[in-house]
Amino acid sequence: MPRRLITINPLSKTMSYLLIFTLLTLSLQATMKDLKSYQASFKQTIIDQDNVKIVYTGTFKALKPRHAVWHYQTPVEKSVYINNQQVVIVEPELEQAIYKYSKNNFTLFNILDDAKRVDKSTYEKRINDRLYKLKVDKNKILSLEYLDNFENKVFITFSKQKPNITLLSKVFHPIISEDYDIIKE
Repeated sequence: MPRRLITINPLSKTMSYLLIFTLLTLSLQATMKDLKSYQASFKQTIIDQDNVKIVYTGTFKALKPRHAVWHYQTPVEKSVYINNQQVVIVEPELEQAIYKYSKNNFTLFNILDDAKRVDKSTYEKRINDRLYKLKVDKNKILSLEYLDNFENKVFITFSKQKPNITLLSKVFHPIISEDYDIIKE
């Protein structure tokens, strides 16, 4: 089956916030400024205004200066690749890949250089009127909390953190089946 090319709108707000989140997770206190790469498992809990909860789990990798990949494993398999200003979402169950571009020129490892320290392990950063709270311990990111663009509470906890490990740049580039639909937004 040949690939279909579908063009949609510019980068959605949801993806913009995912990109911002990715950028937020990579720099904080003095020891974290030396990070070159980061890898962790994550558990993302989203609670809507009716107190309905959904939980996602997966792995996260990032490489300086502007590369990240989120591999969602449950409840649905999906991968989100971020390379500079390009975001690619690969959804195997839907047999599609979505390409998006961010007009925001964020850097992965220095966006939080001016984050406010609230206490020994908590930092806050306001971006586009959205407050992000991060908990850290030395060079490990423990959790992130924020309200998304739908006013859902988002809590992400990290485990099995590995700062400054060797990551090949190829892990940040998606391999897309020829059978998948390609969508450009």
